[in-house]
Amino acid sequence: MNALINEVEEEFKHTKLPTKKPLSSGENSRSHIAYKNTLDKGIQAVVLGKVRDYTQSSLVEGRFNKRYSKLFTLLKRLIKAKDPKFKWNSIQINDSVNTKLHKDKNNIGLSYGISFGNHKGGGLELEGKLYDLKHKFFKYDGTLEHRTIKPQSGRRIAVIFFMRR
Repeated sequence: MNALINEVEEEFKHTKLPTKKPLSSGENSRSHIAYKNTLDKGIQAVVLGKVRDYTQSSLVEGRFNKRYSKLFTLLKRLIKAKDPKFKWNSIQINDSVNTKLHKDKNNIGLSYGISFGNHKGGGLELEGKLYDLKHKFFKYDGTLEHRTIKPQSGRRIAVIFFMRR
């Protein structure tokens, strides 16, 4: 498993995620999750696997699956090595994104989180307790209130495996 974690870490060193400005208001906005200054400057994030097509209310293959095919393959191998029975259909990847306290509303069941990068400090705060996810998987219920804590330094890439509604 450590060799696979190192492969993923190495792939992230050569991966630049797109910067996007998420909607700051409306039904599909990220204002309940991300801080306004984060929304204003844009975030580096992608979803691999299945995504919601809001025009059809169905799940479809994400448009970044092919662009990041090597990373997608490595992450699928990684979660399978960790927990072969874990059911997921989406992988959220956030590059140095800090979030507000929030509850995931489109998740079914538990999620697995793990982080990569050269960051020091930071992590996932869940119900008031801070968890360090650097190269460590953490299984949690995303429908409980949680947020990411800004690292003291460095780049933190958070990877979350979950089942999307």
